[in-house]
Amino acid sequence: MDEKEIRRKFMALESQRKVVEQVWQVLERFVLPYNGRFFQHAAGESSIEWRRREVFDATAVQACIQLAASIHGSLTNPAIQWFEMAWRDLEDTDNHEAQVWLEAAAARMFLELQDSNFNLEANNAYKSMTGFGTALLTQEPVNDLTEPWGGLVFSNVPLKEAFFTPTSRGACHEFFRRLEWKASQIVDKFEVVPEKIQKAYEAASDEFFTIIFCVYPRTDIDATERLLTPTNRPFGWKYVGYEDGHLYEEGGYYEMPAYAPRWAATSESQWGNGPAHYALADILTLNQLVELDLKAREKVVDPALLVQERALISTLNLAPGAQNVVRDVSQIKPFESAARFDVVESTIVRLQLAVQKYFYIDQLELKESPAMTATEVQVRYELMQRLLASTMARLKEEFLDPLLQRTFNLLYRAGELGELPAGVDLSEFDITYVGPLSRAMRFDESASIERWVTQLQLISQAGGEAEQVLLVPDWDALARRAATQLNLPTILTRPKEDVEADVQQMKDAKARQASADAAGAEATAAKDLGQAQQLRGGEPSLTGVPTV
Repeated sequence: MDEKEIRRKFMALESQRKVVEQVWQVLERFVLPYNGRFFQHAAGESSIEWRRREVFDATAVQACIQLAASIHGSLTNPAIQWFEMAWRDLEDTDNHEAQVWLEAAAARMFLELQDSNFNLEANNAYKSMTGFGTALLTQEPVNDLTEPWGGLVFSNVPLKEAFFTPTSRGACHEFFRRLEWKASQIVDKFEVVPEKIQKAYEAASDEFFTIIFCVYPRTDIDATERLLTPTNRPFGWKYVGYEDGHLYEEGGYYEMPAYAPRWAATSESQWGNGPAHYALADILTLNQLVELDLKAREKVVDPALLVQERALISTLNLAPGAQNVVRDVSQIKPFESAARFDVVESTIVRLQLAVQKYFYIDQLELKESPAMTATEVQVRYELMQRLLASTMARLKEEFLDPLLQRTFNLLYRAGELGELPAGVDLSEFDITYVGPLSRAMRFDESASIERWVTQLQLISQAGGEAEQVLLVPDWDALARRAATQLNLPTILTRPKEDVEADVQQMKDAKARQASADAAGAEATAAKDLGQAQQLRGGEPSLTGVPTV
């Protein structure tokens, strides 16, 4: 894609999104403050509105933060490895070396995510999803493959700067970002700049210049090699001047580095909608009602005064220590408001509860009591999976699956995962997500296995044919299943082939010992028989008469 097409597509996306941005502007004001006004450019700290008194009720703000934190804690909890990888082919699953390699790769991927700023940026992305309905997040390696591996860096791009075109499945097809940089930043970033930028830099100008960063898929690219030059990679990127179309720099990616998860989407728009969109009417009503309530209470706390005509000689001054000259002080009375604050309070509470329900706070909020049982925790997480099933599916399809796949590819290309076991195809593995509920269910199955084995042992002690119950289980499969359910790494278990070889050796040793024991018994019997014959004085005859 050339520079002219990049500018044309970017301007078209800007124009198409104007109506959506008007709604986002309202959501930013009442649900996600301090996310940057969509139609204003912050030229410096002095232009940022730190004092936002437009919000008179923060129920929606708190609910949005709580829902985002709940999703982060249940789906991508930094305290546990929240994903696993498994081979699709059962033969690869039984391949001990391949399974150990895959588990080690998953553990390394998790550590790389924890060492990066993933948790911080992912939480911001979840807030953007619950508030604006859409998030745009990028993932890049710190160093290119020409340098030593330096880790990963993530960025939750503000929606005011980000644009994208979707694929048929809703993933990010093309990614655009509007960058507002000073001349000093542009000169520091690029080796060659236009004359206009150079002059602004030399004059130490504070003027901002717009640059478009674009990531797009390339066509007719042979991506069969493990390492490719930047111009031959499947996805290209360019920095292009917004006004003049000047190409500052270009390069390439192996995979699309941008992700655009959405809470929900309609067929008419590529941009998502979330709980804040549904609750917007109640949010605005609640905010206005609280504002009116404050004004009404102000009249009660500092009421207006009713003064009879000509009762005052001087202007009424209510400042501390002021003196007022009056003819009759009894003619000055405060205005008593007949406002029904109880009705207002009940309406406010009803609206606050309604807003919280839009964000599922009533369903997801855990009890503040420390006596909550483990069963209740499991039920809460199971409830989240049921309530947010469609959203979780979108998150996995549009965000987590491509993110983990790209993380794996980056580490593999950098040689950080070691050599791939022979005969294994990298495209034949799946990613599964392991939350607290899934882990609890695994431990429950492990406990069931333990109870079953205990029952079989008790039954076998009954005598007679009861011992046959110990022949029912496949003990090898049972032991390996218990290890899996207890989350034990495969490296702690021996390969199935080695176990089978040892079992065969034990059988052969027992057979040899049995043969040796039988031969020894025969030899002993023969010896005893010979000794008995010698004592009787000869060989026995058929007639029973001793032979001489």
